[in-house]
Amino acid sequence: MGRWVGLASVCVATAAGAGGPLSTRSQDRGALESAIRTEADQVWGAPRIRSGPQTPSAFDGQALARVKHGAYSLLLPGWSQWRSGHDRRALFFATAEVAVWGTWIFSELQANSREDNYIDFAQQFARVGSRDHADDYWRAMASFRDSDDFNADLRSEIRAGLQPDSALIPDDAAWRWQSERRFREFQRLRADALGAQDRADFVIVFALVNRVIAFIDAVRSGPPSSESGEFSTGETKPRSWTLDVRPNPTNPNARLAYRYRF
Repeated sequence: MGRWVGLASVCVATAAGAGGPLSTRSQDRGALESAIRTEADQVWGAPRIRSGPQTPSAFDGQALARVKHGAYSLLLPGWSQWRSGHDRRALFFATAEVAVWGTWIFSELQANSREDNYIDFAQQFARVGSRDHADDYWRAMASFRDSDDFNADLRSEIRAGLQPDSALIPDDAAWRWQSERRFREFQRLRADALGAQDRADFVIVFALVNRVIAFIDAVRSGPPSSESGEFSTGETKPRSWTLDVRPNPTNPNARLAYRYRF
């Protein structure tokens, strides 16, 4: 607003002296045009200043640095927090990661052990000769008392074109449960094995969730101010990891360095 007032003042002041001699009026006209151009350049050529707080861009240098810093925790939860000196947060995410994968390993071992149990049970009480069968075979054993009933039920689907002839159980893979009780026990053993496998698969979801939460926490807390180890708060970083990858097609190499400041 002040620049508009200044421009108007120039015009008024020059117009006030326009009544003098001709030479003087020519000089005044030139001075007026020069003053107007100068003032106009200041009005329209100056950058506009927005009022109120400015929102930083999501793609500025600081935001990209935060995302890069948080990427360490996508690889290993707690790594970003450890790099920035947040040891308690790093310990929390690292402990959660160990618990997740410990649960996964336990569930996988349990699933494999229970699978061996129900296969041994089938060999003992259903006269199954081989262990090398697909999961469809064991699922059929948990649904039919013997292979003849399964084939009879399957032939109707084969006639309708829903199943191929190869889906029939051959004579060398036939089974027959000794009793209804053994048949029900096999169903229970197989259900326990499938439940353990489902738990192992579901644990992977927690591993992903732990990484996402660790990444968000690292982005919000922010990275060190520089790779030299100084924090934005002025605190000296006592340790750091440096990963240098050189994807040279003729001589690819990588270097992982650890530094501790005493």
